Amino acid sequence: MGTLNGPLIQAAQGALQALLILALAPGLNGIIKKFKARLQNRVGPPVLQPYYDLRKYFAKEPVVSRHSSWILPMVPYLALAAYTVASAQVPLLGSGAGGDLLAFIYLLALARVGLTLGALDTGSNFGGMGASRELAVSVLVEPVLFLSLAGLAASAGTTRLGALAAGGVTTGDPGRLLGAAAFAFVAIAEMGRIPVDNPDTHLELTMIHEGMLLEYSGRHLALLTWAAEVKQFAVLAVLANVFLGLGSFGHGALTLGLSIAAVGVLGLAFGLIEFLFAKVRFFRLPRLLGASFLLAALSVVTVLFLGR
Repeated sequence: MGTLNGPLIQAAQGALQALLILALAPGLNGIIKKFKARLQNRVGPPVLQPYYDLRKYFAKEPVVSRHSSWILPMVPYLALAAYTVASAQVPLLGSGAGGDLLAFIYLLALARVGLTLGALDTGSNFGGMGASRELAVSVLVEPVLFLSLAGLAASAGTTRLGALAAGGVTTGDPGRLLGAAAFAFVAIAEMGRIPVDNPDTHLELTMIHEGMLLEYSGRHLALLTWAAEVKQFAVLAVLANVFLGLGSFGHGALTLGLSIAAVGVLGLAFGLIEFLFAKVRFFRLPRLLGASFLLAALSVVTVLFLGR
């Protein structure tokens, strides 16, 4: 029985953590929107508006194109499931929790593949455009996502995110700082936010992620909207716990509270970035994401050769 207690407890913690993120993720999105509205001298929507939107979408029956296959209605469930399991890999409870960084990255990639297939399934021009842009951005994002964590994994001798979170950021840890900067760059792309993408527009010249959702409605749209919010929370939680060192505070309720608060603060920080900067033209994104790749590569080199 003793050998089963550890894995069973970890599985239970991961499940409870995923349920918590499912509950809090729409609220985080509402806080960011409210904060951005205040910066722009607008009243803005209520903080609970994302919950109201989900309730409205779930109350409606989805409309599916007759030109689509079984892929289209399957994608929303796949995306939400993948992002929920990915959120269970995050060490939200401290260094003793969390899963594997490779599982986290692969689950994000699995959801991305499903979304692009769903966007292409109906043969819509906008869906195809959004899918092609998403894949073009992912070619630049996924290597940086891996490299920014690879240096820490090499230093720790493990790929468990909980172990990587135990180090914390110090002034004598340039590898972790460089990795944090690179991850922050790609976090903007993963969350689909300015200057990479604009989650609040459906303008065909600018949209990436929203272009892949135009053929969805009703509960399918609710699931995809919820999935994007869960992904946003999970990415910010990795940035807070693994790179900013909240996981080094130990394990338990204190770390959980600090992690949730840090995710909220990071969400406001990215909202401030959206307020201060305009969206970058799509053909200039390789230059921006290429800079993040250099930072991630420098992080790995620094960790391997300086022993940090």
